[in-house]
Amino acid sequence: GGGGGGRGAGAASSRKQATFAKFAEVIEEPAESPRSSSTPARRSSLSDASSRSSGVTVTRNSVTEGVANMGRAASLEANSQGQKSRAFPRAQTPSRFADGERSDGFSAVVAAANNLKGLICKALKRVGQDDLAQAESLTAALAELYIKTPDQLRTALDSEDVLGQVQLVLKGLLLMAVRAELKTHASAAQWRKGLPSKKATGAMASPLPRSFEVIRADVTHLSSIDQVSQTFRARLFLILRVAGGAEDEHLVKEYDGFPLDAHGVPTFRPSARWYLNQISFSNGRSIETQESKVTVAGSDLQLIKRVEGEFFSRFELRSFPFDAQDLTITISTHCATAGPVPMTYTVPPSAEFGVDTMNFAYSDVWELSPSIAAEVTTVGATKRRFCAVHLRACVSRCPDFIVLNVVVPMACISLLGVTTFTLPLKDVQDRIAIAVALILTAVSLKYVSSAYLPQISYLTLVDRFVMGNGLIIFLVSVAHAVMSLLNKSLTVGIDSVAKAETDCNNKTDCDDSWTWAMSTNAANVDYGLLIFAFLGWLSGVVWFAVKWKRAENTPSASGQLRESTRRRAAKRAQHDDQEASMLTDSSSSLATMLSDSSAPVSPPR
Repeated sequence: GGGGGGRGAGAASSRKQATFAKFAEVIEEPAESPRSSSTPARRSSLSDASSRSSGVTVTRNSVTEGVANMGRAASLEANSQGQKSRAFPRAQTPSRFADGERSDGFSAVVAAANNLKGLICKALKRVGQDDLAQAESLTAALAELYIKTPDQLRTALDSEDVLGQVQLVLKGLLLMAVRAELKTHASAAQWRKGLPSKKATGAMASPLPRSFEVIRADVTHLSSIDQVSQTFRARLFLILRVAGGAEDEHLVKEYDGFPLDAHGVPTFRPSARWYLNQISFSNGRSIETQESKVTVAGSDLQLIKRVEGEFFSRFELRSFPFDAQDLTITISTHCATAGPVPMTYTVPPSAEFGVDTMNFAYSDVWELSPSIAAEVTTVGATKRRFCAVHLRACVSRCPDFIVLNVVVPMACISLLGVTTFTLPLKDVQDRIAIAVALILTAVSLKYVSSAYLPQISYLTLVDRFVMGNGLIIFLVSVAHAVMSLLNKSLTVGIDSVAKAETDCNNKTDCDDSWTWAMSTNAANVDYGLLIFAFLGWLSGVVWFAVKWKRAENTPSASGQLRESTRRRAAKRAQHDDQEASMLTDSSSSLATMLSDSSAPVSPPR
């Protein structure tokens, strides 16, 4: 009996080994060979044979794990001895998740298959092939090799036994792209493992407004002031203070990222370094950060930032070339005032603002004011607003260059047009030729003056002066043409009157009198036009001089005084102080003299 049992057990073991060998022959068939219609029947017959011989039902996943070591571990379902097992077709296999029940393992398998398909799509994009149908065909081909997840594909690529079959599906550069995507997938999976598995269900923390005081702002290296592109370059040194920030446990943290709690939920309590990184310059371009740090000053925190770059600023050019401009640097933030991490700016009365005027390289073109005007406001294209601070430095233009190169030549050209009335009336062709030449010269000067300005839709002061003088030359040329027509009509009238007066005793004297009278009237009209044109030219020059004088006392758009106005006010105040001191000295000396004269004089001994 014992021997029979041993021989029975040995026979069953040998039958199992033969069955697994036959399964190995089936699985190791080349993947690229077409599946014949006899393959399912062959596998079904093998499964029936193994079931009848050993009494154990072996699923496809268990075969894959036992032979190729590539699939998931599957369970072996034990049947009672002597019961015959049948291999059900795929459509008739009884479902383990009946009555609407969902299995976590099944969902994981489906998600893993979708991940493999997405991984193949990304690899195809790496090699320039964005074809969903091709990705589905490759995924199906890998499924024939029992590769359905990225982890199984990574195992297959690391196995020398299966690598050859995988290379028949993933060829050339696509194989390299798949390896790169597998590395990315592994890194993402490792990161996800580090996250907590459960999130806290607590309520979100209420917003905590943070106020930052702008206590210092220095503008240095001011250069490249360009009114055509309306830009300038500057270097800004900025210090923001958080009162009592050194005692706040959240602000003093060294972490500059957005804070998360132990469950991965944002706490909305960032550090001062995070706030420092949120400072931006809304009108800046190509901003280079040279220094950015957080320091402790007693119980306060100081956020220090030093930047250099190009800034946009709107130039008001109506009074060009006697204009004063506000060079504005806008300090803003990425934190909305009504957001989860609100951030606001304030300017205390003790704030120190200044501009470096000693190293200003454009002092021959602009006069730079040493003070800065600060204004707290909000910016934003929609209802979502962000707190900001406008720092404005005032510069006023030195107008001598434009006056000497545009205004004076234009005034001389128009005056030459007025002097054409001094030519004889009979030489009207020369008058008109000179006037036309002067008009062309005025047009060329207008183009020269436009080169100093952007494409604006209003007239500047120099534009009005140039166009006014050009209008004078144009009216002078029109007057010459009218005078020529009048002269011709007067000549024709004189000839007709001379022929009509046949009964005149002294015909020659009559003709001469008519000719003299008519020529005298034409000359008077010519002189009157000369005086009128000269007065028009002189009024234009005087108007320009008055505008120049008034513009010297006009502040900038933000109300800042020009540097020249400041100097004149300082000189006037100094002069008034000197006069007051002299008056005080004279009054004190007079009082001393009066006191000496009223004192009793002692008699001489």
